[in-house]
Amino acid sequence: MKKLLALILAASLALLAGCGSVTYFEDKVPEETVIRVGLTEDPATLDPACAASPGDLSLVSHLFEGLTAKNAEGEVVPAAAEGWTLTRTKNAAKRPVYTFTIRKNACWSDGTPLKAEDFIYAWTRVISGEAECPYAYLFDIILGADSYDPKKPDRLGLAATEDGKLVVTLEGDCAYFPVLLSLPAFFPVREDVVSQNAEGWFLNPDTLMGNGAYTLTEWVRDDHVTLTRNESFRASQEIKGNTLEFVIRSGEALLKAASDGTLQAALAPVPGGKTTEWEDGSVYYFALNQAKIKDEAVRRALSLSLDREAVLAAAGSETAPVAQRAKDRFSQGEPLAAYDLEAAKAALAEAEDVPKSLTLLTCILTEEENDVNVRIAKAAAEQWKAALGIEVKVLAKPYDEFLKLREEGDYDVVRAGMLKDFDDPAAVLELFESRSAANFPNYLSEEYDQLLQKSRREEPGKERDELLQKAEELLLKEDVAAIVLGGGVTALYSHETLQGVTANSLGVWSFAGAYYAEPNA
Repeated sequence: MKKLLALILAASLALLAGCGSVTYFEDKVPEETVIRVGLTEDPATLDPACAASPGDLSLVSHLFEGLTAKNAEGEVVPAAAEGWTLTRTKNAAKRPVYTFTIRKNACWSDGTPLKAEDFIYAWTRVISGEAECPYAYLFDIILGADSYDPKKPDRLGLAATEDGKLVVTLEGDCAYFPVLLSLPAFFPVREDVVSQNAEGWFLNPDTLMGNGAYTLTEWVRDDHVTLTRNESFRASQEIKGNTLEFVIRSGEALLKAASDGTLQAALAPVPGGKTTEWEDGSVYYFALNQAKIKDEAVRRALSLSLDREAVLAAAGSETAPVAQRAKDRFSQGEPLAAYDLEAAKAALAEAEDVPKSLTLLTCILTEEENDVNVRIAKAAAEQWKAALGIEVKVLAKPYDEFLKLREEGDYDVVRAGMLKDFDDPAAVLELFESRSAANFPNYLSEEYDQLLQKSRREEPGKERDELLQKAEELLLKEDVAAIVLGGGVTALYSHETLQGVTANSLGVWSFAGAYYAEPNA
């Protein structure tokens, strides 16, 4: 839904910008240490456990820091923790045990040292349900989390040692656990602060204590949020910009602020200046129902005959392009099922059970003729008809009806998508395990399930990567249970001189390293 709203906003802003000769992001930048960024809506929360929207996640990621972080290369690196070890319990269960050493110079914004107990309190808030966390299910990997009893807290796999280390015992193998700890849901909060005002502690600069690169200075609802450099942050010397001001504007007001020099960047479409795109963690694909399209050669022909770039181009327009990058696999790497019409026809010739027609189920979120999901489905159907001679009927249904038909398995092909909650190939590949409720292709492969099970027992590295790569090849190239269409993108629109802004693979922007290359030039 957020992606669709972004597309609608992009179209409306582009039309507004077309009137007159207004220019954007061309004024001189302000004093070197101030960066003003346009947001289209006021934050819903600055509680890291509850943050869900891209804007909220970006803000809390400036105010707080987890035990780990992702670097520019996408690698997991120590953050509030200086390091960790992995051992196993000595009982028959042999459960994984992570022990984290908290940095000695890690502090809260008032100078109070960061402690292992701060993480235990923050995570217990989520596990107990005290904090309404949209990612609470991710904590179920912690021993005792899914059966948490506040009367028996010692059964939860969280403990602090006498020398200040955090010990986390997991229910079972989870190779990507260090990745999860970089997410805002796993950031620490202070019990002495939150317990005094559970509903509003994050609204006031005097009570929002963070351990991140910035601290909250001012929040004027529906107007702006100002962050200043946290001098108590363990790496404050690495922060180039002293002040970040997130200005709340939308529609014409956003464009005016981008044209009169108020803004130097925006997280909503603004023409002119510089546009920087990053993947936002969303993926879109067609799931091929194995119970209906039983011939693997037919599924392979459908995959190879789909020109993904052409589908996305046909479904978009000049003022509202589809905000996706065409790709044929979920992870990074060499193509697995690149467009090859001759190979597609050869595969179809091998098939023993070629259907005369298929149904493609998709959902309608706006008016049908303008709905991006419907346009994509129709563009794909036209390609398959032209390339393979297979008639594809598009079933475009309102969302509730779409969900019902999908649950019943009443389709040959269904358009699906997801926004990854964490950055690891397993976040998507686990959807297609036999036991998964989101296994829309009804894919049943013992070999595939075993590959993922083995990957969970491996620590991050080459061996685990090879297991996941083999699983993806089996899913998309050999068994062809799904056809990947593309990955979503997020864009930053900014002044040409603004440098050093980054985004992680989930589309959360960071201005901690931002600076002006040529201030006031």
